[in-house]
Amino acid sequence: MQRSIVFLFGKQQRFVTVPLLFALYLAVLLLLVGHKPLWLDEIWQQLRTRNVSFDEMVSYARHGAGGAFLPHFCQWLILKVLPYSAAVSRLPSLLFGFGAAVCFWLQARELKLKVPEIAVALWMALPIVFRYTLEARPYSPALFFDCWALLLLFQLDEQPSARRSVRLLLVAAATLYSHPFAIFEILAIASLLAGTSLDWRRKLPYLVLPVLASFLLYLPWYLSASKEWSNGLASEGTIAVFDTKLPLRVLREYTGGGYVVGLGLLALVVLGLQIPGRRRTKLVLAAGFAAGLIVPLLAEQKLHYFYAARHLMFALPSGVLLGAYAFESRMPSRQVLARLLLLAVLIGSAATITIKETGPQEDWRPVADRLHQLSLAGNCIASADPDGLVYYAFFRPSLNKSECRSSEKAVVLVANPYTPLELDKIKARELLEKGYEETGKEQINGFRIALFARSCCR
Repeated sequence: MQRSIVFLFGKQQRFVTVPLLFALYLAVLLLLVGHKPLWLDEIWQQLRTRNVSFDEMVSYARHGAGGAFLPHFCQWLILKVLPYSAAVSRLPSLLFGFGAAVCFWLQARELKLKVPEIAVALWMALPIVFRYTLEARPYSPALFFDCWALLLLFQLDEQPSARRSVRLLLVAAATLYSHPFAIFEILAIASLLAGTSLDWRRKLPYLVLPVLASFLLYLPWYLSASKEWSNGLASEGTIAVFDTKLPLRVLREYTGGGYVVGLGLLALVVLGLQIPGRRRTKLVLAAGFAAGLIVPLLAEQKLHYFYAARHLMFALPSGVLLGAYAFESRMPSRQVLARLLLLAVLIGSAATITIKETGPQEDWRPVADRLHQLSLAGNCIASADPDGLVYYAFFRPSLNKSECRSSEKAVVLVANPYTPLELDKIKARELLEKGYEETGKEQINGFRIALFARSCCR
């Protein structure tokens, strides 16, 4: 771990050690974990893990596509043990995200990459990985188990053992219980490792059977949760994932860093595939990368779910490892190209993260505070979205009791940034038809607040 490397440009430049890299990464995560306000999906998850019983948490975890039990359980547990804050609610994601980086570093060493530090630096810098390491969502735990499973697969390929296979079974099951889409990369790599081995008959039980058996461990949860998943899915026929713009959309969003980072990483992958040697390993990684990108899109289309770039992040372990092979070329021109691409990815990632961390933030708390003030002044609070008040009540519980009745003299209609403008207009028109008049409007960070009063009571 103390080995130093030349990070970018040659032997005369600054050296970076792996412990320093991890220490810096952890320091940045700890600095930022409570910095950003909670956004809609984080509030949605915490409504299902904070101040609820275990049975209620399990019931809530079944809702939504994939039904992520394990992340809900970890968040529920830590919120039971520690005093609440946004940082505490995100602590499981941070720990799993940091653990994923460690597992990724061990993968790079297991594959005997000449410069594994570049691989782990790339991994840490990717905006989508960085983002979900700092958000109270299920993706960081899924990435951790994904990376751990890949490490076990490469170790089993090198030295099969029953103990490691049992560990792989449990880790693959934990992956499914975190997010089932993360299993596609694991299954593809396990299959290719076994299928391309000269000793495939001996390795098949150690590599593939544990992954397949993990589906049996997942089956009870699937049978109990799959009936509820439809609540988080689009109605049949309303969403088309595959269209002419999908390739550009994927390229822009699979890393979370726009076209610069997406193209840069893809170019490193292509360059890594062209480096002579290690043909079997690169074929295996290419299969994992392709499965992680393509199969989630097919699953979204089949389930009539909307296109979600976050589901593609489970292809990144294979993609980044492949990209790291680009730095093993002996040709000076390819070495220069690889370094330029690395520089572009790092700069693009740093710019994206900086803009997102320092730019305008979605913040529900000041809106909830303002609605609380308005309710104390005698206004009832109505949301343009069905059941939308629960998100404001997360910060101001009294808002749960401010629902409007037909006899109310004054009404406040609130719409969040995700509310379709047409829905907002429909709700406002309904109030006008009931005899209310609009008396004022406010805007708070993209949230729209409209005040209504009966003309007789103004």
